[in-house]
Amino acid sequence: MSKIIPVAALLLVLAACSPATKLPYQEPAAGATAEVLFRNATAGRTEVALFEDAAACTGRRHLPALLIGEERSVRVPAGRLLAFQVRHLVPNPTPPRYCDVLASFEPVPGASYAVSISTEGDRPCTAHVRQLDGPLAERSSQVLLRAPVKSKGEDGPFCFPIQ
Repeated sequence: MSKIIPVAALLLVLAACSPATKLPYQEPAAGATAEVLFRNATAGRTEVALFEDAAACTGRRHLPALLIGEERSVRVPAGRLLAFQVRHLVPNPTPPRYCDVLASFEPVPGASYAVSISTEGDRPCTAHVRQLDGPLAERSSQVLLRAPVKSKGEDGPFCFPIQ
């Protein structure tokens, strides 16, 4: 019995110190939507998150991780700003380099987009957004890079708000 109490106390401490649970992204049930395909063109595992409030980067919701060459298509709210975060560890550099891109764009209702995540040259990573259909098909969409903010929890904010 005397060994059980310290072990139970240790487990409680570890549970209290564990990082916040990553909440999964859920596609909108109603309203105008667009389709966004996230493509991992990096040399490693990449994480993608979308924000419930794009202006303030709050309410971060995660997609399942994308392995090398993987793609994932999701429906997102359209006709309003969409903010997303890409996180990636660039493999094998010394010292380690990390990709952490926060960006936003405004998807058009009914349109399809491709977000390609890649590592190029001296930049640890980039995220390119292209509209795949409609009058602006195959053109890069206007993307606003966002200045990151270190947040204390999963609800954010993760970037400076748009005024």
